[in-house]
Amino acid sequence: MRPCLLSGGASRRMGTDKALLRRACGGTLLERQLQLLLCLGSPVSLISRHPSHHDLASRFGSRVHRIPEPPPWEGPLLALSRLMEAHPDEDLLVIAVDMPGLSAPSLRPWLEATGEAIQIAEAAGRWHPLPGRYPAALRPSLRRAVLEGERSLLGWIRRCPVQLHSLPEPALHNLNTPADLTDARTGHGWSRF
Repeated sequence: MRPCLLSGGASRRMGTDKALLRRACGGTLLERQLQLLLCLGSPVSLISRHPSHHDLASRFGSRVHRIPEPPPWEGPLLALSRLMEAHPDEDLLVIAVDMPGLSAPSLRPWLEATGEAIQIAEAAGRWHPLPGRYPAALRPSLRRAVLEGERSLLGWIRRCPVQLHSLPEPALHNLNTPADLTDARTGHGWSRF
């Protein structure tokens, strides 16, 4: 299974590039997420439209495969499709750059998963497509959905076999707005790059 990081969003609600937010303990959020995935023991793929993300990831050398994301930039479903095209024979473990509550132990259910069902998180009755394990066998289904105009990741997931893993909400919280930078669920000590 190939660990993958989605980092191509526009960060409009944050007002600055979320991936380049600095952590109080040092480094950026992008570096933190790449280190998290690298500790799983496999090469990591980063997909992003931002050259600055690829420049920063180059510090990790060949352990991070950098995939420039071409337009159109229409959300995580299209980015996932591009990752599946880049790695057609590998199951993908996909996380987002803006989820600082994830840890290696919280990803354990995805690492131990088998089968051809999509594995996603569930908290308080709500489905979360990231983190997610996306089996290579579903690449044709995803390609068809994209060609048919689907752009909702959850919309496509709901048409596929799914297995849910419970995670506490703090692990799934996203950094989306400046208010999230001081939210107790995401920790303190963030600053703009």
